[in-house]
Amino acid sequence: MVDASLRVIPAALAAALIAYRLNDLAVGQWGDGAIRLIVPAIEELCKTGGAWLLGAPIIPVHILFGAMEGAFDGLRAGRWAAGALGLLGHASFGAVTGWVAQRGGLPLAILAAWTGHALWNNLTLWIAENRE
Repeated sequence: MVDASLRVIPAALAAALIAYRLNDLAVGQWGDGAIRLIVPAIEELCKTGGAWLLGAPIIPVHILFGAMEGAFDGLRAGRWAAGALGLLGHASFGAVTGWVAQRGGLPLAILAAWTGHALWNNLTLWIAENRE
């Protein structure tokens, strides 16, 4: 049997690929407003759902997902600072998800992470929109 820690890579990779595609569809359908609420839902469901389906630990899946997203942002657009903050954010969302999952179950954990992620995205968009 494969050790659960070895399942982190396929779970995070699948989550990143699926989320990338679904995020693209959501933004195409609803514009940048999707980044405020829909994209966080997609990403939290993909990360935690993928970890659960493959029997991988939740927090490392979130961290590796964040690292992949950060590398993508850095390589694609030269946004390395945003990528680093994204990695920290996804690690934080993973910690919240793992903590709440142990105490209140997976649905509540996903809801908590989605809420935090949506608040984070709204804050970063507000800062970007209000720069002078």
